Amino acid sequence: MVPHLHWHVIARHDWDSHFPAPVWAPAQREAPPGPLAALQTALTACDAAVARALLG
Repeated sequence: MVPHLHWHVIARHDWDSHFPAPVWAPAQREAPPGPLAALQTALTACDAAVARALLG
């Protein structure tokens, strides 16, 4: 084991199902499908760009 410190950076939105509570708390409501789908599309594109950069 090597002593280390790491952080988790978790993007938050006022529409997320847990906001403003922590992400590990119970959900307070359903996340709206529109913003959630848009975020998923953006994340998929980001993942693909990172993969291309790493392979390039």
